[in-house]
Amino acid sequence: MRVLLAEDAQGMRKLISTMLQGMGAQEIIEAGDGSEAWDQLGNNDVDLVLTDWNMPSVDGLEFVERVRGSAEFDDLPVIMFTARATKEDVLKALQSGVDTYITKPFTPQELSAKIKAVFNRRGKTAIQRIFSETALIIREDTFPLILIGEANANPSQIAHEANRSVANFLSAITSAVQRVDDRTPDYKVGYTVSDSTRDLSKLMHAGGDRVKMVVISSKLPGGGITLARMASINNRGSMRIFVACDSESELADKDRAQLERLDVSIFDRQHMFRDNFEQLVTETIVSAMSEDTPSELPSPAEIRKRIENDVRNMVDLPVLPQVYHDIMALDKDEDSEIQDWVTAVETDPLTQAQVIRRTRSPLYGFKGEINDVNKAVILLGKNTVKEIVASSAVKRSFAGIEEQGFSIEDYWLHSVAVAIAARIISFVYDEQKWTAQNKKDFEELDLGEEAVAALKEARLWEKFAFPIDQLDPFVGGMMHDIGKVALVQCYPGIFPLIMSEMEAQKWNVPMFVGEGVLAGGANHNLVGRVLSESWKLGSGLAEMIESHHSPSSSDLFSQMISLADFMAGCTFPYPKNSTYPMAGFLDDASLSAKSKEPPEIDLDFEDEGETEDQAPEKGAEEEEKAEQVGGYKNGAYSGLSREEAVHYFLPKATLHTAGGDLNALIHIARLIKPTVLRIVNEMRKGS
Repeated sequence: MRVLLAEDAQGMRKLISTMLQGMGAQEIIEAGDGSEAWDQLGNNDVDLVLTDWNMPSVDGLEFVERVRGSAEFDDLPVIMFTARATKEDVLKALQSGVDTYITKPFTPQELSAKIKAVFNRRGKTAIQRIFSETALIIREDTFPLILIGEANANPSQIAHEANRSVANFLSAITSAVQRVDDRTPDYKVGYTVSDSTRDLSKLMHAGGDRVKMVVISSKLPGGGITLARMASINNRGSMRIFVACDSESELADKDRAQLERLDVSIFDRQHMFRDNFEQLVTETIVSAMSEDTPSELPSPAEIRKRIENDVRNMVDLPVLPQVYHDIMALDKDEDSEIQDWVTAVETDPLTQAQVIRRTRSPLYGFKGEINDVNKAVILLGKNTVKEIVASSAVKRSFAGIEEQGFSIEDYWLHSVAVAIAARIISFVYDEQKWTAQNKKDFEELDLGEEAVAALKEARLWEKFAFPIDQLDPFVGGMMHDIGKVALVQCYPGIFPLIMSEMEAQKWNVPMFVGEGVLAGGANHNLVGRVLSESWKLGSGLAEMIESHHSPSSSDLFSQMISLADFMAGCTFPYPKNSTYPMAGFLDDASLSAKSKEPPEIDLDFEDEGETEDQAPEKGAEEEEKAEQVGGYKNGAYSGLSREEAVHYFLPKATLHTAGGDLNALIHIARLIKPTVLRIVNEMRKGS
């Protein structure tokens, strides 16, 4: 609390200053009369004015009238103290604009009670004003928007004494916005306040290029810094982004420097007051409104470039164990000797132990206990050793990454399931073309007769005929979702928000849809591409990681991985508690996808800013219109049935290549599920 104290008697000033210091006042600015107090007010930002009535030159009454006559200080709390205590005097003081009146002499307790009463009354008024003036995000509107993200920024919490600094901060910035709005009759300036990172992300998405300014508290639940980075990555070029910190030391120098590189401005809220905000808002809005052309979303290539810059400067990316690179290099060398593989495995004790443990699996039927890595590699063969190394490398690289709701074990099981499915559907089920190794691989799969018959009939290996010598289906399945874990590590706090959005949509859409709402273009596909390049996985895998949710018609490898994900991803879903439609289809053979497809996914949600309390009443016709935006109810997909929503989980290019019959592919997925379950569980035991 910063206080301006106007009192001509030096002894009284000292006494009141001592009282204020005992109440925790941070700064006390003293003045000997009303004229000096007015000058001090113009040179200092204060939270409260305490003034005597009887002073030379300009008395307290004249000073208060001058304060109330100024638009700059008209809402500043003012308490007057004096020995004049008649009813007429009190009435005259109140009419001049003071908030309350205290007669001399007074105790520290009495002064403290008066100050608290004034702040409480002022606070309630300010809080009511803050939230009554917030703008709804409606698609038809065009006026510029300012979004404010602050912890505890809701009417029920902000009124608490502990949140007074938040209330003061919001009051300063929102009143600054309103003052700019009052001065710009040609167009409206609106603001919206939120204490939810998820809601603020959705508001940015819904507001589009109307959002000209975002002020985010570093303490915003869900990750204020992460949200600022996301906003920068998705910035159309017309939005200014600010992070409000409680102190300069709150951010590490490295983080501060990177935010500045991302064109995110940082300020200490203790040194940012209404006048500063007013100037900031004026500059931002005037600059934005002078633009002749609407801004556009950055291209995927530009977003990828921004992510690369952000991630490489803000995050230490995980690394793959060297044994992975050694084994993959040997796999590409047709002339590699088995002893070279043994040597590579021996350099990594963990891999060595996993290879030996795998020989004890019933999958291989080896008799006796094998403890020699040389014999184990020979018995398992190169392909199996490669799969052990690939699956282990992914799990080890992400060990130690923590986030609310995230489980590396669940993620790994999901990846292994997709890898196994990729191996199954890419296998050539034509005995005449088999080598001895193909025959061994087929026997290890141990598929049921009905599954083999369905796979032979579908002839998926012919439809998805990618260069098998360059791209490995198992490795592709293991790597396809590395971006999801990279997103967790690179943008802490975003994963729980995405999960919350997925639950709100009842898991009826793929995760990239939830990411699109909350993270814009910074989805797991692009973040995964950045990680894949850091890992030097090669262009084929990197392309698949980025595009497997929307592969081109010519990218058969990405299509095949997307099909494996569709067929086996829900055998071990990620996250474990998700209820994607395909999970129900795998368990209930009576379900079938509807022949009529649901509408295209549209992330341009209608009226995202409205809550139930804020939304105005709609007539029956408006209500019906609002409920059918883009073919889904209230801009969401939660109302779809599983039979409808399942269409969203297989890219159209993949479905077309596979023959166009979605239910036939679902039937194959049910048939291979027992094999996927069995092999994944065996691999889990050996990991």
